[in-house]
Amino acid sequence: MRRLIVVLIVLVGSCAPVFAQQTQTPQQSSTADWYMNKPIQKIEFTGLKTVRQSELQGIIDQYVGKQFTDALFLDLQRKLYALGYFEEIIPRAVKADPQGSAVVLQFQVVERPIVNQVVVKGNQHVQTSDILNVVLLKSGDIITQAKIRLDEDAILNLYKQRGYPNATVSGTTEKNSTGETNVVFSVKEGFETVIKSIQFSGNTFVSASTLRGVIKSKEQSLFNSGVYQEPLLEQDKQAIEKYYQDRGYIDAKVTDIAKSYKPDTANQRSYVTLTYYVSQGEQWTYGGIKFQGNSIFTSEKLGTFFNIQVGSVLDKSKVDDGYNQVANLYASNGYIFNQINLQEQRDAATHTISYVMKIVELNRAHIENIIIKGNTKTKDFVIRRELPFEVGDIFSAGKIREGLRNLTNLQYFTSITPETPQGSAPGLMNLVLNVVEANTANIQFGLSFGGNTSFPISGQLSWQDSNFEGLGESLGASLNVSPAEQTLTLNFLQPWLFGYRWSAGVNFSFDRALITGVPQDLLYPQFTSTSATNAVPDPFTGAYVFTAQTSYNGKTYAAGAPFPDPVNTPAAQTLISNGTIETDYQYAGGTSASIPSNYLMQYWNWNISLGANTGYRFQTVAGTLGLGTGLSTTLNYVYYNDAVYRPFDEALRQSHLNWAFTNKWSFTTYLDTRDYTLSPSSGYYLREDLTLAGGFLFGTSQFVNTSTTAEMYLTLWNLPVSDSWSWKMVLAAHSSLGVLLPQFWVPSSAAANGNPYVPNATDQLYIDGMFVGRGWPRTAGQALWDNWLELRMPVLPQIMWFDMFFEGASQWSSYNKMNLGDISNFKFTFGAGIRFTIPQFPIRLYIAKRFQVVNNQVQWEQGSLFNNGSATGGVDFVFSIGTATY
Repeated sequence: MRRLIVVLIVLVGSCAPVFAQQTQTPQQSSTADWYMNKPIQKIEFTGLKTVRQSELQGIIDQYVGKQFTDALFLDLQRKLYALGYFEEIIPRAVKADPQGSAVVLQFQVVERPIVNQVVVKGNQHVQTSDILNVVLLKSGDIITQAKIRLDEDAILNLYKQRGYPNATVSGTTEKNSTGETNVVFSVKEGFETVIKSIQFSGNTFVSASTLRGVIKSKEQSLFNSGVYQEPLLEQDKQAIEKYYQDRGYIDAKVTDIAKSYKPDTANQRSYVTLTYYVSQGEQWTYGGIKFQGNSIFTSEKLGTFFNIQVGSVLDKSKVDDGYNQVANLYASNGYIFNQINLQEQRDAATHTISYVMKIVELNRAHIENIIIKGNTKTKDFVIRRELPFEVGDIFSAGKIREGLRNLTNLQYFTSITPETPQGSAPGLMNLVLNVVEANTANIQFGLSFGGNTSFPISGQLSWQDSNFEGLGESLGASLNVSPAEQTLTLNFLQPWLFGYRWSAGVNFSFDRALITGVPQDLLYPQFTSTSATNAVPDPFTGAYVFTAQTSYNGKTYAAGAPFPDPVNTPAAQTLISNGTIETDYQYAGGTSASIPSNYLMQYWNWNISLGANTGYRFQTVAGTLGLGTGLSTTLNYVYYNDAVYRPFDEALRQSHLNWAFTNKWSFTTYLDTRDYTLSPSSGYYLREDLTLAGGFLFGTSQFVNTSTTAEMYLTLWNLPVSDSWSWKMVLAAHSSLGVLLPQFWVPSSAAANGNPYVPNATDQLYIDGMFVGRGWPRTAGQALWDNWLELRMPVLPQIMWFDMFFEGASQWSSYNKMNLGDISNFKFTFGAGIRFTIPQFPIRLYIAKRFQVVNNQVQWEQGSLFNNGSATGGVDFVFSIGTATY
């Protein structure tokens, strides 16, 4: 520090002579100050090793183009030194052209040493990894004594938290054999201290047991280690005072915390008895609040932040919360320099306290510089475009929080730490964003589970970079191979076009799959049209049966008995419409699961697809509003052995040995208020999707797909347990309804072929067993309603969460069979497991139990694990890779 001060004094006192001496030539001896009042064309640096030019750009850009003056130069030099990067800065002025019409400023710098390695010595009871986690200095960082002192304090605080109040730490620098600089922290731990007893004195309003529950320090017991954590004493003091102050004892104080130690040398331990001395004071009531000096916001608006009734017992926390909301209102609108003073007015006779909030409204603060540090891959413009502000804008706390949230949702960084140092003049603030980049390139090679039920294990090779070349673009390719399915996909997405939140992407895929479990219509009677009212697959005939014991025409028929009359009469049609009779296939369950496996067939399905999409994201006061659309065309080919098989689905029969096009046009709109998209803790998400296939787009598939999704996230509690971990619980709710409908207009060529309706397996709506209907076998339908509730708790917030869930999914073979109120059609699952929130490792592992409700009775499903041969016992293991898509 002394050296820095000397350098500054020398440079400030002699900058002009230095310039004159270094630029003077025999022909210029009489014009040594030629650069004065000349425009600065460029600012260059030599000697940069670890500091990047881009880290200085935010400062130097504001000086390029301005006329050189002593005051301007001193201001620039002061800002460069304030960065803390350099031990020495030597300036030089060079003519930009032979005539000297402009000046180039050159700075030769000497950087401070950098950290080669951080070494910890002398620690026995605290792991080195835990110490390094609290140390701010990392390999490659610039070393200053101030940073070393800060890290010494951080290590001492860690030891005090672990129960070692007498620990000492010394930080030094050492050169290794190669001349690199290591930072060494030497630790002397001392004895661990345990709390033997906690006592209170002066507490007449509340019992000692109640106050023990208020504070964080705990006595040693069967269920508590009682480790003495000195940093908690101040928190204990504040907690006790807050408890009293929230109950009207506004003057309550903890006047002292006595500590009585008893060493136990034999066990290398020390015991302490804590005594909290409390001065309660008297209880007061609330007399209201008045505002003075406010002209920007009305007193009525400011008064709404104070949620406390006049005449009630004074609650200091509610008063403080109102004060903070008023300050935040001003700060969010850029008034960060305002002076807000809350003054008490006491009436001793009535024991009433009123408040006067005096506000001095000053000019708004503005952003002078935005400096980005730590990004080696991500380009500065990719970061800056996510910020809803720029240099010169009002310094809004709300906008800064929004920008940090946008950057976090990119998932490009593991850490984003803002700093807001004072600018060069009153009313100006700098914003420094310190980022630590994550690995956005994801390469996966291994096995995945799920998908085609005939062979649920497939080999997977994929590469995806969500920040390709640091440009914020997404580029990826994947290959999945199994005997039953082979898939190749390529994708590219540009989330920003022409500097706007306008996205554009393209994708290509090739898929060859063996589709199994397909209903047939090979036996008599054969149906020519799937849409016939009594069309059913083998081995069913389409005959109508009674769904329950019924009296009909004077006779009683049991459930499942054949209907004795023709079904084309009005009376029979009434029985069909009210569900009294239905086809034998419907009575058996109406899904492929109700068909014996020897009646089912398989076929090969080829799909080659090319698509493009675009969309725009609007930042509104209600959240992010997104609009999108996409076009795709798919070339489909179906093959099966027609000498053996005859599919029940007429569209599938028509697709056999034919190359056919499926053209789709999709539309999407959504509203998103979630705080973090990867693992939200608050907010909601609403989305509507509409896909048109065929119709005026032509092609063989003719349908309309509509999907409605709603999600909600709410943090139930967030209780700090330690400096690095909080006990947090998030409630998440989801509901999604998808329906495949007939196309509203069908071209004559398609109508002549019987209006093909959803011929491809990829167009069906699936209970996939991984994200929808967790644990259930994969089944397809044309209508699907999925609902779940989850309780989520972070284990490691940025890495892994523990989830408990309850889910119910209902599926129908067609839209006209939907019955949202039929509980017997739901497939329920509940369970728990872990969910990884690393973008490169999107794995979920759950233990689940399945059941259905049949005739108002719970029917448990057999699980594959721990069932002991029981038909209803056991649980299922659910393993999924990736994230759910909408």
